[in-house]
Amino acid sequence: MVVARQFQNGALAWFDPRGREIAIFAYATSFYWLPQAMLAFVPQLANALGRSRASRRVCLKFTVGASAVLTLPMILAGFTPAGKQLLGRALGIAEPAVLEQVAAYLRWLAPMIVFNGVRHYYTGLLVQARRTGVVAALNVTHVPLVAIALAAGLLLKWSAVPTILLAQIVPLGLQMIAAWVLFRAFYREPLEPEEEQLTLAKTAHFFWPVALTGLMFAFTRPIIYSFVNRVASEDPKPVIAALRVGFDLAVLFQMASNQFRHVFVTFGSRHLPGLRKFMRRVVFVVTALMLVVALTPLKTLFFGRVLGLDSPVREYAGHVLLAMCAVPTIIAWRNYYHGLAMIHRRTVGMGIGGVARNSAAFALSWAFLAAGWLGHPAVAAGVLVCAFTAEASAVILATWSWRRRLPAELRHDVN
Repeated sequence: MVVARQFQNGALAWFDPRGREIAIFAYATSFYWLPQAMLAFVPQLANALGRSRASRRVCLKFTVGASAVLTLPMILAGFTPAGKQLLGRALGIAEPAVLEQVAAYLRWLAPMIVFNGVRHYYTGLLVQARRTGVVAALNVTHVPLVAIALAAGLLLKWSAVPTILLAQIVPLGLQMIAAWVLFRAFYREPLEPEEEQLTLAKTAHFFWPVALTGLMFAFTRPIIYSFVNRVASEDPKPVIAALRVGFDLAVLFQMASNQFRHVFVTFGSRHLPGLRKFMRRVVFVVTALMLVVALTPLKTLFFGRVLGLDSPVREYAGHVLLAMCAVPTIIAWRNYYHGLAMIHRRTVGMGIGGVARNSAAFALSWAFLAAGWLGHPAVAAGVLVCAFTAEASAVILATWSWRRRLPAELRHDVN
């Protein structure tokens, strides 16, 4: 699914190789991903809590309700003058035409929150049933669906907004339906008995810290974008565009590390030494591949020839990617402790880590802006790397804290 973002970036660069359309979509998605990121842990919620028919009904009811509530900020920002004004101030958008185009994106992206929430729910249950191959097959279909939708918009000579929105609405809607169909076909009840009857209150107690974690993750980009927009010495849009495409390519390598949460929740605490060894090997391979791209002409080939970006956005994006090579290792260890927190249902530390990350991002962005350094995208990417480090450190410290209160026979689980 992250591969599909590269197609979107390429289509946006086709409309404007200098990065203007990429920057506008980056503004819109930086806000759109705030509620979406809060739902990113719905698969783990369904996996961990949906252990009976009754519990699954509770999880689904909670998912749909939470998704509907999270659409409200999108509706306010997209449809109301006050919402648009607040959005412009928050992101530092001074041009009315740019702000109106951002709002147009948000108006149509709002329903996607419910689609994604329901899709995440059924994905979590398929992972619980260890049908990860089915989940992979479902996700792979996202790339051709996005490519077909983008090609249709370009062939019809639509503008950027309807073309990109078509490539969002059609794939996610079809995937939501497909996830339900695959659940009905492949799901089997878990062998482990349910420990206690699940309620909406218990579901919310599990969910709010991990939702805060997701929200804090999504907040990092808007924070950086907002400060970059306030660099008075130059047009911020090429820098924003470079950050968008550089971050998106980096995420393609980071996705392997992000799946460790699923691995630890699915296999529990019985196999931790082997899981840690597996994690280290995966991180080594992923980082090596990322460095091969970042340190060779492959980055110029991708950003220039494949995406079609002009200078200086093309060079800026390469600097961003090189700075992000440290991130797979950082987030792998963060997600290791996230997995342990969800196994033991002690997820408050995850929320604390999210707060630590954005506090670090805000403080460093403010300091670099005051020093006049934030105009270079490599510095802005460095802010994100430092923010990830602050988050991982906070999560590890929080885990050590609750570990001391565990019974002695369980402490080996979190070494």
